[in-house]
Amino acid sequence: GNSIFWKSPSLPTTALLALLVLNSPEIDIYNRSNILHVPDVNQTGRAYYTLTWEHDLPAHSKILELRSINYRATVGVDNKLLIAIDEFGGMFARRRYQLPPGGKRLAIRIEPPDHVGSAECLTTINDEPCGQGGDHELAKDVTAQFFLGWDWQQAIPDRSTGFF
Repeated sequence: GNSIFWKSPSLPTTALLALLVLNSPEIDIYNRSNILHVPDVNQTGRAYYTLTWEHDLPAHSKILELRSINYRATVGVDNKLLIAIDEFGGMFARRRYQLPPGGKRLAIRIEPPDHVGSAECLTTINDEPCGQGGDHELAKDVTAQFFLGWDWQQAIPDRSTGFF
């Protein structure tokens, strides 16, 4: 697809953090309103915040335990599909899989939720603004709606896509 080429980041990480570390380590998104200058997944498309992590498997690996992944994952071993994206989704998803014997290289691709939503409300109901949680499209997925912004935080540009 259209995903950006990534070096495998250290874990745990989010797609946003990996992008910043690789491309703009001087930006502190926690300082003032700096996060507002980071492109939002609603504008860039899901591929921009799709994260791929690759790692050599230790000899005699038998089990892959994914303890916490946000949102969609595709897993491959030695360039062969182990887990298709439609089999894995959700917030802080945990899964355990049997690895093929003799597998040498693991690749995990993490994608943002299907409905990324917008932090900006494009319509109103009865002339009332939509309020917290943006346009609420993110609520169509198994995730935390506050990633679209709430009174105590700005919207998270990658919707917290990553490994935890």
